[in-house]
Amino acid sequence: MTTKLSFYRLLYGFEARFPDQVSDNYTPTDFKELNEEYYKEYIMKIEARRDAETKLAISNISKAQEKQQIQYATTDSQIWGNNI
Repeated sequence: MTTKLSFYRLLYGFEARFPDQVSDNYTPTDFKELNEEYYKEYIMKIEARRDAETKLAISNISKAQEKQQIQYATTDSQIWGNNI
C-alpha cells in the first residue's frame, strides 16, 4: 500500500478493532456526564491526529512515486538499450 496506512485509519483516525480485541473490563462511557469542554478538546485531538496522518500519507505517497519513477526510468532505458 502506497500510504502505508490502512483505509480505515485514514478515514476514522484509528485502526479497526474486532470484538475479541476489546478489553473484558470495558465499560461504555456515559456521554450525559461529559461537558462541552470535553468534546471541544476531543475534536481538537482528532483533527491534530488526522492532520499528522494526512501529512504522513502524503509523504509516503511521494516516496513511492519517486521510487516508481526511478524504476520506470531504469526499465525503460533497458528496453531501448540505453544504460543510465
